[in-house]
Amino acid sequence: MALYPLASPGMVLVINNLLLSVPYMTRLEHKEGSFRALWILLFIYGLLPGMAYVVLVAVLVSLHHSLQGSLVWTVSEGFSVFAVALSVASVLQEEEEHGQVQDHMLLGAIRVPGRAVPALILVFYFFLAPNTSILLHLCAALAGYLYATHRLPSVLLPIDESIRQQEEEGWLQKIAGTRRYVRADGSGPYLPIHSTAPLPPYAFSTAPSPSAPPSTTPSAVRAFPGEGNRLGDQ
Repeated sequence: MALYPLASPGMVLVINNLLLSVPYMTRLEHKEGSFRALWILLFIYGLLPGMAYVVLVAVLVSLHHSLQGSLVWTVSEGFSVFAVALSVASVLQEEEEHGQVQDHMLLGAIRVPGRAVPALILVFYFFLAPNTSILLHLCAALAGYLYATHRLPSVLLPIDESIRQQEEEGWLQKIAGTRRYVRADGSGPYLPIHSTAPLPPYAFSTAPSPSAPPSTTPSAVRAFPGEGNRLGDQ
């Protein structure tokens, strides 16, 4: 049941789903590690919304038998549940970490306010993807909200220490040794793009040189305080 998001009715929708969800998936893997990201996708954003949807449909059909045809035969369209859940969680986590949500590029071409992205994705699937379930997507949005706000029971998430132990000595050791795998401690194929250390102040020389025109070029250039590897060193 956790693999139902892999099904898709057409190639056009597959491309749209990939454009919407893959950037979020990459960010999730970079932050949580490969194994934990896969667990979150399949069980938190896949299995839990699916189970909640089945329960809701069963309750609604038992109360109103006329809804059986319209509810039972509406499903998710491929990665649509992932796109909805990841967009909701991403907005909430970005606001928690940075205090604001930056504008996003929808489908890589349309700039929209960050807070509006989850609602736009829901509207996209509701109006432009026929036979999709608004209930299932709302369940996925709820799963993203519960995960981002740390309201899920801890038993539903793998323990980081256990993942590290398996990556070093257990059944994940061979997979963790591959170049594309991101470990739970954050080591992996991604190059650092910023440093959390404060940048040192630059010293500007204000005294004019007798033989050269005044310049605002820093008199001392200090090295970037972060850590990283050059591509040619590996």
